[in-house]
Amino acid sequence: MKKEWLIESRHSRTYTAMLMLVPFLLLTAVIMRDILMASLSVFFILFVFVNRWYLRYVTSRLTIPYEHQTIRLFPGEEGHVTIPFTNQSRLPVINGTWGCHLYDHESALGKNTDDPSSYQKSLSIPPGTSRRFSVPVQAVKRGTVQVRSLEAVIYDPFRLSFVKMQYHGSFRGDVVVYPDPAALSQLKTLHLQEKGQHVQPFSLFEDVTMPRGTRPYQSKDPFNRLNWKATARTGEIQTNVYENVTLSKWTMVINVRSDETVSSTIPDLETVLSQACFAVRYAVRHQIRFDLYVNVRIPGSDNGLYLAADEGKQHGMRALEIFARLRHGQLTISEDRLLQRILSSRSEPPKAILHFGTYGYMERFYYGKAGKLGTQAILIPSEGGDADVLAT
Repeated sequence: MKKEWLIESRHSRTYTAMLMLVPFLLLTAVIMRDILMASLSVFFILFVFVNRWYLRYVTSRLTIPYEHQTIRLFPGEEGHVTIPFTNQSRLPVINGTWGCHLYDHESALGKNTDDPSSYQKSLSIPPGTSRRFSVPVQAVKRGTVQVRSLEAVIYDPFRLSFVKMQYHGSFRGDVVVYPDPAALSQLKTLHLQEKGQHVQPFSLFEDVTMPRGTRPYQSKDPFNRLNWKATARTGEIQTNVYENVTLSKWTMVINVRSDETVSSTIPDLETVLSQACFAVRYAVRHQIRFDLYVNVRIPGSDNGLYLAADEGKQHGMRALEIFARLRHGQLTISEDRLLQRILSSRSEPPKAILHFGTYGYMERFYYGKAGKLGTQAILIPSEGGDADVLAT
């Protein structure tokens, strides 16, 4: 089993001098038969022993419980990463410090100090107590940040010696900064509706498991919709009325492959992801079901990154976290392979495709074929402007 802490003991010069003085005092006390000097020698021995025992005891019972902590922010928001410490001993941890390093490769967090990635704070924990220590963070731009190099330094009560502890346990802390949403005013026109579970007053579809009430019978009403109890109660033939329901569904396609040889990903990746971020938030707010395709290479798959169709806040958070973790220069797959998977490996073609990023011959070819099957493909231009309906 892997140890939680890698421990290294260190001593001050005073402590080292005291250790060297003990044999001399003992030898002098024996030769001179001096009880006072002998007592002083015993005191130093006990002092050293108690200090060592204290450090060994409290450090062996200081733990960081397993936890996978993820802080999710948009640019401009602030939050806190909290590190949980538990003192399982019967003695307090005093005169201690703890620190951590935030690995921020994309500079996603703000820089408020000379060394914003490293933090050093005091550590004092009563016996048998758990405490959480926080690190303030401020999101600046899209990216991910990891908590690394957790360390603790525990001193003896007189600060003559200390133990440096490097954490090697399973605690994990992440800060995920989503893209800054870029408004797309044209999305409100893309509600392609089919039968679903969401109540809509003007839908063409009804759910017979969701009765809304009754109304007077009309000649076009089917026989199985008659409500005989309401008919007997009112003395007039009554027909059941059901809730109107719809389901809007989008397929989001993000092509990050660059035509240039300098980089494998497009130079305006941030703009494209900001647009996709807005579309995801819009879909969550309006209960639109969506799936997501991104043509980046992932381990164990040759077909790119795929997020299965779903809806709701949790689904939206998963999509936004994917956007936060995409990298400039990431390996990509060809547009042909991605689009073939979207349009050829499904039981039925998607109703609406929102295309973000690079657009070229392959997209025109596949979306043209999809348009003949009833798919509406909409290009979201990264340079702004109105969405372009490519196929209907």
